[in-house]
Amino acid sequence: MVSGCNFLVSALMARYLGVADFGQWILVFGVVIFANTMAGGLVWIPMLTLTPKWEDEVDRQRFLAGSFAFQWVLAFAIALFVGLGGILASWARPQWLSASIAIAVAGVALVFQLQEWLRRYCFAIEKPGPVFVMDLLGYGGQVVLVVLLHMVDHLSLGNALIAVMLAYGSSFIVGVVTLKVQPDWGQLRFSSRELLMAGKAYLVGEQLQ
Repeated sequence: MVSGCNFLVSALMARYLGVADFGQWILVFGVVIFANTMAGGLVWIPMLTLTPKWEDEVDRQRFLAGSFAFQWVLAFAIALFVGLGGILASWARPQWLSASIAIAVAGVALVFQLQEWLRRYCFAIEKPGPVFVMDLLGYGGQVVLVVLLHMVDHLSLGNALIAVMLAYGSSFIVGVVTLKVQPDWGQLRFSSRELLMAGKAYLVGEQLQ
């Protein structure tokens, strides 16, 4: 589903946006994907690797809740970096990028990381069932929203990014409510230390892919 929906969104954007805006779409979404490789190397992969280490269910849940807290911190840090970097680029080269697009890209980077963490959490606790619903909302929702924007003649790069952000955000919210998962800020230091120690090699591997 994920690959199919991503392909459909790219095809729709190429068909309806035009060459210039579609080229910009590819560039800004490349930034979002790069941000996700950072989260993958530092949080998702080491989390899935380390989770079986804790045989006690209470300890395992504490580690995962602390990992969720670390994901929030990392997601906001990366989104802030992306947003500020984009705004500075918009000032230096306004013909390349606008500040509003930069802020939208930062928002997509934020919610995309959180949604992807929740998908990995489902596999960590061996409950993959909710992933289907989350993917239906997060990826299928993008297709629906892009088509609707085109139908009402409001499809633009900025609106498309907002649509993607809404789709990922709805997927994340439904997942959090369904799984009843919350970040444990008291476990942040412990979980982040474990993740960072294990994630050094994974981070390098993610950047080389």
